[in-house]
This record gives sequence, structure tokens and C-alpha cells, in this order.
Amino acid sequence: MESHSLDQTTSYPQNSVQWMEHILCTSCKLTQLRPFQLELAVEINKKNHVFCVIATGMGKTVVLMAGALMANARGEKGVALLIV
Repeated sequence: MESHSLDQTTSYPQNSVQWMEHILCTSCKLTQLRPFQLELAVEINKKNHVFCVIATGMGKTVVLMAGALMANARGEKGVALLIV
């Protein structure tokens, strides 16, 4: 995953809810997140496990990628394994 340092383009404090929403919306080209997406992203950022069962096309991919996108925005290096 290419590093974009998205956190430097905003005045939101890193790891704040606003920062997370900005990172995910910018990365996924969305105008806003659904409430459950942001709620689960916050939990993922806290390193908590989440379980999400929703209909096709409702936004699971944003949640699936949230941890990797936020880590990338913080400049962290590593490997993300996403199993679908």
C-alpha cells in the first residue's frame, strides 16, 4: 500500500474521530461515512475486534480496510491481511 500521509492534510488531531473520518472518506472517495462505519473504525483503531454482518453494497469494505488505511496515514509500515 502506497503511503499518502493523509493525516498531514488536515488539522484534526491524529486518531481523533474527525481524523479517522477524514482518512477513510479521502481514501475511499466518499463524502461521508455511514454511522456504523465510523463506529467500527473507532473500535478497530482501538485494536478491538469487530464483527460486521450487513447487506451487499452497504459499506463493509470501508470497515475492512479501516485499520490498514489509518495505519498507512500514520506512516506505519507493515502488512495487512484482509480475508473475505
